[in-house]
Amino acid sequence: MTVILCALLLSGTLTSAERDSLLADTPGNQDMWTEAFDNLTGDELWCAEYLFGNIPRLDRLEMIPVALHDHVRGALESRDAFEEELSDSLFLTCVLEYRVDQEPVSAYRAALLEYWIPVLPGRVHDPHETARMMMNALEGEIEIREQGYLGGVEPPLVVLAAGSATPVECTVLLCASLRSMGIAARQIVGWFGGEDGGTRRWVEVYSGEDGWRPLSLPWEPVPDDFEGLALAVWETTGEFVTGSLVETGRMIVMPPEVQPSGEWTGTVSVRVKGGFLPLDWAWFDPAQPDTIELGAGDYLVCLSTRTPEGDLRILARDVTLEPCGEYVVQALP
Repeated sequence: MTVILCALLLSGTLTSAERDSLLADTPGNQDMWTEAFDNLTGDELWCAEYLFGNIPRLDRLEMIPVALHDHVRGALESRDAFEEELSDSLFLTCVLEYRVDQEPVSAYRAALLEYWIPVLPGRVHDPHETARMMMNALEGEIEIREQGYLGGVEPPLVVLAAGSATPVECTVLLCASLRSMGIAARQIVGWFGGEDGGTRRWVEVYSGEDGWRPLSLPWEPVPDDFEGLALAVWETTGEFVTGSLVETGRMIVMPPEVQPSGEWTGTVSVRVKGGFLPLDWAWFDPAQPDTIELGAGDYLVCLSTRTPEGDLRILARDVTLEPCGEYVVQALP
C-alpha cells in the first residue's frame, strides 16, 4: 500500500477512500489531521498528505499542528534556495521528510534556520560547501559523547541547546539543519571490512549536476576513499548506493534444481579484525535467484536452517569478489 500511496502522492492528492483508511488507522489523532486537510490547499496540502501517507504510524499518532506546519511550510519556503529545479521525489524524501534516524517528532526548521543564517558567511550557493561549513561549525560547538547502551536519539534542538551529542545525534542535527536550509540531504550507513572495519554513517548532499556527494563526518570518520567498503545503504528507502562510492562486484545466488526440506536463510558477512561483520541488508532467500552488489573483497556466505529436532545446521563458504567481477554462489548443495 505504501508504494501505491507514494506514487499517487507524487502526482496529486489522496482520494477520500485512501485518506479515510489511514485516518481510521490513526485513532486519537484524527481530528488534528482532518483539520489540517480541511485548512491546507495547494502545495501545502500536497506536502501534508505525502507525510501522512509515508511517515510511520506512530508518527501520525504523535504529530501535532506546530510540527506539521513547521515542516510543510519550512520545506516549501526553502525549496528553491539552492536547487531551482529540485525534483519532486528528492524534495519530498530528502527535504520535506523530517526524520533522519530514530529521533522523535519535533518542530525544528524555523529555529535551525534562524540559528544558521548568521553563522554562514554571506550567501553560499554550493550545497556541499555549505554542508562542509556547517559540519565544521558543529564540530566546534558540540561535544561528542559515547552512545549509551540504553536511551533514544534526542531531537535536533535539544542537542543544539545541550551542546553535547552522540555521533548519531550530531548527524541527525546536521541533516536536519541542511534540510531546514533547503538542501537535499540523506544519511547513509556503510559496512567496512579490514583491520579497522565496522559500521559507519555519513551524510550525502545533493549538488545538482554533480549528484550525491558524500561528506565524511569528523565524529564518525570513514576510511579514505571508502577503502574496505562492502555495502552502503540509504536506510530510509533501502537503496544500495555502494557502486557510487567504490568499484563493486556481483554475487549471484543460484538456487538448486531440487529444493531441500526445511526453510533456509542466507546471510553475507565481511571480514573484520577478530571475526566477521554481518551485512544486515544483504540477507537472501537461498531458494530464490538473487544478485547482491558489494564492494570488492572477501566475504563469508552462510546458509542456515533448523532441523525438526531443533538443531541448527550451518553451511559456510568463502567468497572473493573482484572489481567488476561476478561470483556465482550455488546456494544449497
